Amino acid sequence: MTGCPIFQTFSAAKAISTELDQLVGDIVARLRRADTDLFKQAERYEWDDCLPEEELTWLWTGGALTIQASMKKGAGTPKVRNLSLRFDLTRLQEEQSSWRHASEALIVVGYSPLKDRPWENELLAVTANGRLRDDGAWEACKTNRHAGGRLLQYAEAGLVDGATWAQRPWIFAIPLRTLESPDSVDKHIIQPIISLLVKNDAPDKSLAATDAITWSNS
Repeated sequence: MTGCPIFQTFSAAKAISTELDQLVGDIVARLRRADTDLFKQAERYEWDDCLPEEELTWLWTGGALTIQASMKKGAGTPKVRNLSLRFDLTRLQEEQSSWRHASEALIVVGYSPLKDRPWENELLAVTANGRLRDDGAWEACKTNRHAGGRLLQYAEAGLVDGATWAQRPWIFAIPLRTLESPDSVDKHIIQPIISLLVKNDAPDKSLAATDAITWSNS
């Protein structure tokens, strides 16, 4: 007997959701193990289920978690910063796109040194053309390219360009398919974050061993 395609589709989506829940827990645990002081509040992350226009629909295209990072310089009091990760699972195919990741699920990693301005879920959503869907966020990022266009730095009028990567807002993204084992989570997600925030390595070095996507240059 032929199964119901709707039932099969939503059953598969539920199974994937369970796997993603496990991945979220693994990422949070690995961040804390990688630097206990920096991510001591990691387990208290905030979760945003869906984009605003998806709240009353049957389908969500991805969610995001925001983790507080405790940045400390010298003997001073740690300052709260924000690390956000969006699971960008699908996107509108509004027009024919030649971008190689147009039909690929991504994890978008965004860091903000501003306590009250984290990368929110809708700011990290990606278009089929390899841009950020939010026009304002894209305008602030698109020309500030590092590591061959794999890391974008957010810049706007009045925002001071920090001296280190822990003092600058930035984003990069990884194809979800690359996270096939615990070691790959460390390689593509954890180590680049630690490299940028703790070691202040350049984006080229931080992302060298990863499969980070190249953003659109237009």
